[in-house]
This record gives sequence, C-alpha cells and structure tokens, in this order.
Amino acid sequence: MVAADPHVDGFAPQVYWFDYPAAGMWPRPDLPPGAHYTLKNPASYARLCTDMWRHYTAKPLVITGQAYWTPSEGDQFDQAKAEAKLDSFLHDMTDADWSRIVGLNWWHFGHKATTPQRGQMSPAMAAAIATANLGAKPYAAA
Repeated sequence: MVAADPHVDGFAPQVYWFDYPAAGMWPRPDLPPGAHYTLKNPASYARLCTDMWRHYTAKPLVITGQAYWTPSEGDQFDQAKAEAKLDSFLHDMTDADWSRIVGLNWWHFGHKATTPQRGQMSPAMAAAIATANLGAKPYAAA
C-alpha cells in the first residue's frame, strides 16, 4: 500500500468478513490504540480494515464486500450464513463508517435471477443490496 500510494487515486480493500474479526486480530501497531472490534461482525470487520488502511493511506477507499459463499470449503460458510452476514453488514454500518469510504464493490455480484450459481451472489443478497438505499449513505468525498 505504501509503495503504491503515490501512484494511485484510491484503493479497494477486500473486506471478506466470513467470521471476522476474529480474536487475536488486534491490538496491532497499524490500528488505533485501544481500538476494540465486535467479534464475527461484518460491519466491525469493515471498521477494522478501514482503520488499518487509514494507518497507511489517506486515499479514497472503496470497500470490496463479500456477497458469496463457500459451501464446498471446510469452513462451511454456506449461503444462509453469507446472506445473514450481508444483512448484518448493511444494518450495522453506522453513518460514521459510511463517511470513511467513497463507495462499495461486491464480490461476487454475478447471480442469475432464476438459477444462481453456487458461491455467487444469491437473489436474496441482490435484493438486500438493492433495498439498502446505499446511494443515500453519507459517503466521503472522493
């Protein structure tokens, strides 16, 4: 990040929350002293990642959020859990959180309305994002 900073206009950190933040992820020197984060809360993980990135750069941030699941992997982050985590992220982000980023990007925004592919965004995820009124959030100026 530090090496790229002079050459880019912004960054898009991957904030794939799965079961993060996890115990032991803080304290660390690139997070604010005394910072505390709620375990396994996606908005809290976005906060942790934003805090970490802000230690290294003041450039605009576009969070790349998680809108997929991994049912075939050992962690069993299945579709229902992924949908619940996305709902939690959309509900738990505060105005202060939104004001620290300039926008959102989703991985993976590739569902098919009638036949979602395994691991891709589900119709429920797309509907949650569409109804979250994200355009009205108090984003930072780019």
